[in-house]
Amino acid sequence: MGDLIDKFATRFREFGEIHIPEMSPFYAHLSLRIADDRELLEIALASGGGQPPPNLLFASIRFLLDRGANPDLLARYPVRFDTDIDPAVFDHFREFVFDHREQVEELLFTKPVQSNVVRRSAVLLTGLMRISSEVEHRPFVNIEIGASAGLTLLWEQYSYRYGDGPVVGNVKSDVEIETELRGSNPFDYSLDMPSVIDNLGIELDPISDADGSAMDWLRALIFPEHEDNRVLFDSTTKILKNSTPRLIHGDALVILPEMLADLPTDQPANIYHSHTLNQFSPEMRKRLDLLLRDASKGRLITRLGFEATPQGYSDLRLIKYENGVQNQDVVLANCEAHGRWIDWVG
Repeated sequence: MGDLIDKFATRFREFGEIHIPEMSPFYAHLSLRIADDRELLEIALASGGGQPPPNLLFASIRFLLDRGANPDLLARYPVRFDTDIDPAVFDHFREFVFDHREQVEELLFTKPVQSNVVRRSAVLLTGLMRISSEVEHRPFVNIEIGASAGLTLLWEQYSYRYGDGPVVGNVKSDVEIETELRGSNPFDYSLDMPSVIDNLGIELDPISDADGSAMDWLRALIFPEHEDNRVLFDSTTKILKNSTPRLIHGDALVILPEMLADLPTDQPANIYHSHTLNQFSPEMRKRLDLLLRDASKGRLITRLGFEATPQGYSDLRLIKYENGVQNQDVVLANCEAHGRWIDWVG
């Protein structure tokens, strides 16, 4: 158990030092304290390690707090980036975990870390615009791996503003996603929006908006300082009531080859994943690449990956497969992991 605790300590330390200091100073502070607390790490072991332990632990606590378990501790959570961190908050956090250990461990054991960030749709759209150009503006199918409740599958129903540019997308939408530009603007306003025939999602644990508890869990995964992301999430759930995303239940590595084989060979297909590969083993990542190579025999497949980098930010990467080979792998943009800013380099 000692080696496993050391590995979990490293995960929390890297989370606090590398991955989220900019995104959530509050969770970064707690992560670094947890990394040195073996008793808390023992509780975190209930997650099994297949899911990102810090995200899972913090969401478990927030899920219980949102249900009224400890209003005093919840009041100590910041809702803005400029809020000073209460020096005593870790002690209160720690006490809460031990007071609710059984409930926390049950959540750690049973719940997954799933995508809940509507703002990532702004990153997806820039990639889809690039793909539209790559396929000469022909209609294509968009398939998301790890689609969760399908929030980013509804990207066509949102409006977007990149920097100080004009609003694009569905300008009548109640969901407007704003993204800071660092560097050049990736959006070509002279072009039409991508022509997508269908948006399909594959998910091991699909979530329906009718399942209030599951939607509450997704909301609990949002970082405390990200009140704007919480507002976007709540606005999107209203759209979900009238627009049900097409979600397919199962293992993407099993289902994806069948889905691609059923498409006409002259129809381009794009595969999209957003902060999903951190839950794939190296062998699973290799299998994904190999199956896309195989499925591209006689057809064009593009792949947009929006995943974390060792530097702490995320990148948007475009990979192309055709005639059984991977013939392009280029970074389009460096981004904040939730799409708060985009630095276009592609």
